[in-house]
Amino acid sequence: MTVSPPRHRGENEPEIGPGIENLSLVTIPLQFKFHLGNVVYLNGGLLVNVLARTSSEIGIANASKHTHNAGMLLGLGLGIGFEHEFSSGILLYLNPNVRWSGFGSIGPAGDLHFLQGGACIGVAYKF
Repeated sequence: MTVSPPRHRGENEPEIGPGIENLSLVTIPLQFKFHLGNVVYLNGGLLVNVLARTSSEIGIANASKHTHNAGMLLGLGLGIGFEHEFSSGILLYLNPNVRWSGFGSIGPAGDLHFLQGGACIGVAYKF
């Protein structure tokens, strides 16, 4: 994941390129699934993001690079899903979702906040 925070330049400061921050991130979802009938469900819960390493770089003539280990970043996830189970046990599903991370942290990751959106599409088999 790459995050480009806004950069501000004073009157007498040189032109500075965007800062780039690379994150090594593993997300562990702790979520519930609540069925609203046979087809629609809601899912959501806590996300524990383990940040293994971050590095940032500022693009100026004498570019500086900073790397440090980070901790954990907490987040929330929420989605609405649609699924259909065939009599053969095959299950098709679509789950649009949104994830917001950054409301709590352990370690030096406290200044990171990000919003992700996406969809899970899948085929499963129910035994």
